Amino acid sequence: MRNPPSRRVADDLRRRITAGEWAPGERIPSRGQLQQEYGVGPGAAQRAVDILREEGIAVGRPRTGVVVADPVPVRTLTDPDIPWPYGRGERTLDPIAASPELAIHFAIDPGAPVLRERIDMLDPDGRPSHVAVRWTLDGTRRPWAEQRREVSGRPAARDEAVLLGTAAGAHVLVCMAVRWDRGGRVVEVVELVLPADRWRIAL
Repeated sequence: MRNPPSRRVADDLRRRITAGEWAPGERIPSRGQLQQEYGVGPGAAQRAVDILREEGIAVGRPRTGVVVADPVPVRTLTDPDIPWPYGRGERTLDPIAASPELAIHFAIDPGAPVLRERIDMLDPDGRPSHVAVRWTLDGTRRPWAEQRREVSGRPAARDEAVLLGTAAGAHVLVCMAVRWDRGGRVVEVVELVLPADRWRIAL
C-alpha cells in the first residue's frame, strides 16, 4: 500500500531534521511552503506537521511557528508523591461515570458519578511531560493513611495522546495509587500517565 502524501512529507521532513538541515529551535517550512515544495494539498501539509508534533520532533511556539524540538531527556520516576517541580498546564475538573474498576474501589455502583481532576504537567521548556489524574467522590481532598501502588503499560487513549503531544496508541506507563483513610475507606484513586519513550519507573 502506498504511503499517503502526509506520511511521505512527514518521513522526508524527519529525514532532513535528523540530517541536521534544521537545528533545534529553528522553524521548519510553513504549510504553504510544504505544499509548494512537495506538491501536496493544505490538508496533507498540515497533517505532516501534526505527525512530527505527535512524535515530539517538532513543537509549536507562539509568534514563531513550528520549530524543531529540543531533545527530550528520559527521566526516572522514583517517588510519585514528590511534588512536580516544574510548570503545570491546563487543569480540568469533570464529573464522569465510574468505571467498573473505580466502582469497586469506591464501593459504588458502576456508572455512579465520580469527580475526575486532570492536570497537565510540563517540562521546563513548556512541553508536556506527563498527566496527573485524580478521582474522588466529591472533589474533596481528604487525608489518607495507606496506599497501594500498581504500575502497568498500555496504549495511550486519544485524549491522552493530545495532552502528551504524542501519537494516538503510543505506549504509556501508568503509575496508579489507591488510597485509604484510617477507617479503611478509599478516599481517592490517582494515576500518573507517562510517555514510555520519555520515562522509566523505578519504585
